[in-house]
Amino acid sequence: MKKSNQPIEFEEKDYEFMNSLSGAILSRSPSRMSTVIKIWLFSFFAFILWASFASIDEITRGDGDVIPYGQNQIIQNLEGGIVDEILIKEGQTVKAGDVILKIKNAKSFSSSQANAMKSRELEAKSVRLNAEAHDRPYKTNKITLQSELEEQLYNSNKIEFMARDNSLFKQIQQRKQEYKEAQARIRTLKKSLEFVSEEISMTAPMVREGVKSKVDFLKLKREANGIENDIEAASLSLPRLAFAIDEYKSKRREAKQLFINTAKKRVKYCYSGDITTQNGSSRTQ
Repeated sequence: MKKSNQPIEFEEKDYEFMNSLSGAILSRSPSRMSTVIKIWLFSFFAFILWASFASIDEITRGDGDVIPYGQNQIIQNLEGGIVDEILIKEGQTVKAGDVILKIKNAKSFSSSQANAMKSRELEAKSVRLNAEAHDRPYKTNKITLQSELEEQLYNSNKIEFMARDNSLFKQIQQRKQEYKEAQARIRTLKKSLEFVSEEISMTAPMVREGVKSKVDFLKLKREANGIENDIEAASLSLPRLAFAIDEYKSKRREAKQLFINTAKKRVKYCYSGDITTQNGSSRTQ
């Protein structure tokens, strides 16, 4: 005989034949079930009521890139550092302009000193370069270590330039001397040629009469021919020597102009560096 798993339904008249405990249990079951159903219905209607009046935030997620309309600018403090001393207390009243704390400025002070030294160095350098650019003596009203070093450099550059200039000047003088010597040689050779030519004209009749040897006559003609060749060679050397003189003069002018232009160019850079240094110094002070 198989047992059935289906629940057995009891009628009201069946409870009369049951004992008191079983009847009580069976009679309470529908009451508990109804309570659960009521709670569930109340919760459902309460949720519906809350959903009708409550506001729910709607969030939508998405990926994208933020592109600024203008130029990015980093906002930061002007001067950073470590707090050295706090000069006020908590709750103390302060007014505009009061110093509330001190920051260790060792780095700023060191930078300021370096900028001041750089400024003095550039100032002395500009005085030296201006003196070199305008070919005038080095003079300064401020006697500092930098000015003394720049004066030494000025004297050194001046000596080096004068040595180069004197070398070119000596080359010019040498070529001029060679030019004069060539002219003097030409005049001497022309005189010699006149004497030899006169001797040839005097010897020619003697050779025809047999009084003078023909060999001696040929020697005279050969000597005259050699003198003419020397005169021609010396005459051809004159344009070459004149060109060499002009070339060394041009080199001398170029060397001086290069020295001046280099100094002027460095003066320009020196002034631009000086302005930057002064601005940097004012920022750190």
